[in-house]
Amino acid sequence: MFTPANLARYRAVVFLNPSGDVLNTAQRDAFRKFVEAGGGFVGIHNATAFVLEDWDWYTKLVGARYVSEISTQPSRLQIVNTTHISTQGLPNPWLTTIESYNFDVNPKFNGVTVLINLDKSSVSGGTMGADHPWSWYRAYDGGRSWYTTGGANSPDYTDANFLKHILGGIRYAGGF
Repeated sequence: MFTPANLARYRAVVFLNPSGDVLNTAQRDAFRKFVEAGGGFVGIHNATAFVLEDWDWYTKLVGARYVSEISTQPSRLQIVNTTHISTQGLPNPWLTTIESYNFDVNPKFNGVTVLINLDKSSVSGGTMGADHPWSWYRAYDGGRSWYTTGGANSPDYTDANFLKHILGGIRYAGGF
Protein backbone atom coordinates (compact mmCIF):
# COMPACT_ATOMS: atom_id res chain seq x y z
CA MET A 1 0.00 0.00 0.00
CA PHE A 2 2.97 2.35 0.49
CA THR A 3 3.57 3.31 -3.13
CA PRO A 4 3.78 6.86 -4.46
CA ALA A 5 0.56 6.44 -6.47
CA ASN A 6 -1.43 4.97 -3.61
CA LEU A 7 -0.19 7.41 -0.94
CA ALA A 8 -1.05 10.33 -3.24
CA ARG A 9 -4.73 9.44 -2.66
CA TYR A 10 -4.47 10.32 1.05
CA ARG A 11 -3.81 13.35 3.23
CA ALA A 12 -2.52 11.45 6.27
CA VAL A 13 -1.24 8.02 7.28
CA VAL A 14 -2.09 6.52 10.69
CA PHE A 15 0.30 4.15 12.43
CA LEU A 16 -1.99 2.47 14.97
CA ASN A 17 0.20 0.33 17.24
CA PRO A 18 2.58 -0.90 14.54
CA SER A 19 5.43 -3.23 15.38
CA GLY A 20 8.55 -4.30 13.54
CA ASP A 21 10.08 -3.38 10.24
CA VAL A 22 6.75 -2.59 8.60
CA LEU A 23 8.14 -0.88 5.47
CA ASN A 24 10.75 -2.10 3.00
CA THR A 25 13.21 0.28 1.32
CA ALA A 26 10.87 1.28 -1.55
CA GLN A 27 7.95 1.80 0.87
CA ARG A 28 10.12 3.93 3.15
CA ASP A 29 11.09 6.11 0.19
CA ALA A 30 7.44 6.49 -0.86
CA PHE A 31 6.41 7.39 2.70
CA ARG A 32 9.22 9.95 3.07
CA LYS A 33 8.26 11.56 -0.26
CA PHE A 34 4.59 11.59 0.82
CA VAL A 35 5.49 13.59 3.94
CA GLU A 36 7.87 15.86 2.00
CA ALA A 37 4.97 16.63 -0.37
CA GLY A 38 2.85 17.84 2.56
CA GLY A 39 1.36 14.57 3.79
CA GLY A 40 0.55 13.93 7.41
CA PHE A 41 1.49 11.28 9.94
CA VAL A 42 -0.47 10.15 13.01
CA GLY A 43 1.35 7.92 15.48
CA ILE A 44 -0.65 6.13 18.13
CA HIS A 45 0.99 4.44 21.11
CA ASN A 46 3.41 1.84 19.74
CA ALA A 47 4.44 4.11 16.86
CA THR A 48 7.41 5.15 19.05
CA ALA A 49 8.34 1.57 20.03
CA PHE A 50 9.74 -1.39 18.15
CA VAL A 51 8.90 -0.02 14.71
CA LEU A 52 11.36 1.08 12.02
CA GLU A 53 14.02 1.33 14.71
CA ASP A 54 16.89 1.58 12.21
CA TRP A 55 15.45 4.59 10.35
CA ASP A 56 16.59 7.97 11.70
CA TRP A 57 14.16 9.90 9.46
CA TYR A 58 11.23 8.07 11.06
CA THR A 59 12.60 8.65 14.57
CA LYS A 60 12.69 12.39 13.84
CA LEU A 61 9.18 12.23 12.34
CA VAL A 62 7.70 10.60 15.45
CA GLY A 63 9.70 12.82 17.84
CA ALA A 64 11.06 10.36 20.44
CA ARG A 65 11.48 6.64 21.10
CA TYR A 66 9.98 4.36 23.71
CA VAL A 67 12.29 3.30 26.54
CA SER A 68 9.92 1.69 29.03
CA GLU A 69 6.26 1.24 29.85
CA ILE A 70 4.26 2.76 32.66
CA SER A 71 1.62 0.11 33.32
CA THR A 72 -2.07 0.89 32.88
CA GLN A 73 -3.14 2.86 35.94
CA PRO A 74 -5.19 5.91 36.91
CA SER A 75 -3.35 8.90 35.43
CA ARG A 76 -3.64 12.67 35.47
CA LEU A 77 -2.94 14.29 32.11
CA GLN A 78 -2.30 18.03 31.98
CA ILE A 79 -3.46 19.74 28.79
CA VAL A 80 -0.59 22.09 27.91
CA ASN A 81 -2.11 23.47 24.70
CA THR A 82 -5.89 23.88 24.98
CA THR A 83 -6.37 25.47 21.55
CA HIS A 84 -5.02 22.66 19.32
CA ILE A 85 -7.70 20.76 17.42
CA SER A 86 -6.72 17.54 19.25
CA THR A 87 -7.07 19.01 22.75
CA GLN A 88 -10.02 21.39 22.39
CA GLY A 89 -12.76 20.43 24.82
CA LEU A 90 -10.71 17.91 26.79
CA PRO A 91 -11.01 18.15 30.57
CA ASN A 92 -8.01 19.71 32.25
CA PRO A 93 -6.73 17.84 34.07
CA TRP A 94 -7.84 14.79 32.13
CA LEU A 95 -8.24 11.93 34.60
CA THR A 96 -8.11 8.57 32.87
CA THR A 97 -6.86 5.03 33.34
CA ILE A 98 -4.32 4.42 30.60
CA GLU A 99 -0.88 2.99 29.77
CA SER A 100 1.93 5.48 29.22
CA TYR A 101 5.56 5.47 28.10
CA ASN A 102 8.90 6.81 29.20
CA PHE A 103 10.92 8.09 26.22
CA ASP A 104 14.61 8.20 25.28
CA VAL A 105 14.52 12.00 25.20
CA ASN A 106 12.04 14.73 25.92
CA PRO A 107 10.62 15.18 22.38
CA LYS A 108 10.73 18.96 22.84
CA PHE A 109 14.48 18.64 22.24
CA ASN A 110 13.60 17.26 18.80
CA GLY A 111 11.42 20.23 17.88
CA VAL A 112 7.91 19.11 18.78
CA THR A 113 5.25 21.19 20.48
CA VAL A 114 3.83 19.37 23.48
CA LEU A 115 0.05 19.15 23.74
CA ILE A 116 -0.37 17.01 26.86
CA ASN A 117 1.96 16.13 29.76
CA LEU A 118 1.66 13.18 32.11
CA ASP A 119 1.58 14.33 35.73
CA LYS A 120 4.27 12.05 37.14
CA SER A 121 2.86 12.42 40.65
CA SER A 122 -0.26 10.55 39.52
CA VAL A 123 1.53 7.35 38.43
CA SER A 124 4.26 4.98 39.52
CA GLY A 125 6.98 4.08 37.05
CA GLY A 126 7.57 7.44 35.40
CA THR A 127 11.25 8.23 34.81
CA MET A 128 11.14 11.50 32.86
CA GLY A 129 10.62 13.91 35.73
CA ALA A 130 8.11 16.72 36.01
CA ASP A 131 8.17 17.51 32.27
CA HIS A 132 6.80 14.26 30.81
CA PRO A 133 5.28 14.76 27.32
CA TRP A 134 2.38 12.45 26.49
CA SER A 135 1.13 13.89 23.17
CA TRP A 136 2.72 16.29 20.70
CA TYR A 137 2.77 17.62 17.15
CA ARG A 138 5.11 19.29 14.69
CA ALA A 139 5.69 20.40 11.15
CA TYR A 140 8.27 18.00 9.74
CA ASP A 141 10.11 17.79 6.44
CA GLY A 142 7.28 19.48 4.50
CA GLY A 143 4.43 17.62 6.23
CA ARG A 144 2.80 17.29 9.65
CA SER A 145 3.34 14.79 12.45
CA TRP A 146 1.11 14.13 15.47
CA TYR A 147 1.62 11.55 18.23
CA THR A 148 -0.23 10.30 21.29
CA THR A 149 0.98 7.81 23.88
CA GLY A 150 -2.54 6.51 24.54
CA GLY A 151 -4.19 3.69 22.66
CA ALA A 152 -2.50 0.58 24.02
CA ASN A 153 -5.65 -1.16 25.19
CA SER A 154 -9.15 -1.71 23.82
CA PRO A 155 -10.87 0.28 26.61
CA ASP A 156 -8.97 3.38 25.45
CA TYR A 157 -11.13 3.33 22.31
CA THR A 158 -14.36 3.51 24.32
CA ASP A 159 -13.29 6.76 26.02
CA ALA A 160 -15.02 9.68 24.28
CA ASN A 161 -12.19 12.04 25.27
CA PHE A 162 -9.55 9.76 23.78
CA LEU A 163 -11.54 9.38 20.55
CA LYS A 164 -11.92 13.18 20.34
CA HIS A 165 -8.15 13.50 20.89
CA ILE A 166 -7.34 11.06 18.07
CA LEU A 167 -9.84 12.62 15.66
CA GLY A 168 -8.24 16.01 16.27
CA GLY A 169 -4.81 14.50 15.61
CA ILE A 170 -6.01 13.04 12.31
CA ARG A 171 -7.54 16.37 11.34
CA TYR A 172 -4.31 18.18 12.14
CA ALA A 173 -2.14 15.67 10.26
CA GLY A 174 -4.49 15.77 7.27
CA GLY A 175 -4.37 19.56 7.15
CA PHE A 176 -8.08 20.01 7.82
